[in-house]
Amino acid sequence: MLLRKLHPEVIDLMDPSKQEGELLGMSVALQLTALFPNREKQIEMGRTIVEKKIKHAAAVLLIKKAADALGIKSGRGRESRPSDYTKRLRRALENLLLVIEAMEKVGSKHWKQSLAFQSQSSREELLGLMERARDELNNILSHPTSSQQSRKT
Repeated sequence: MLLRKLHPEVIDLMDPSKQEGELLGMSVALQLTALFPNREKQIEMGRTIVEKKIKHAAAVLLIKKAADALGIKSGRGRESRPSDYTKRLRRALENLLLVIEAMEKVGSKHWKQSLAFQSQSSREELLGLMERARDELNNILSHPTSSQQSRKT
């Protein structure tokens, strides 16, 4: 049913018989249905995501920003509630902790050696993401929650 909200050119971006190289993933295409009222924007975003090989999370963020800019209030990915974000954050943190635990089992020596085989830009990107995540988590932790506020009063 949601696929009917996609422009045929966007559907072609998912079809290996019509698209050489990178394909548009189904989950990203479904996010593009949020742009249904603006079919030209759907095509533009789909092409950009494929041509620039934008990863899933970044593509979803890009689509959300486009929908916000167009003032689109409903559609796939547009009805997020604060509790949805809390669940996503919990899952992401749990996954991060699993990766960190796996890295600890391997040992820091092996972890550092694996970084040596990454390109400079990949290392810089990873370190930048880690710093950004740290900063964002510190920002979240620095704001008192409602339960902390109620204990103070």
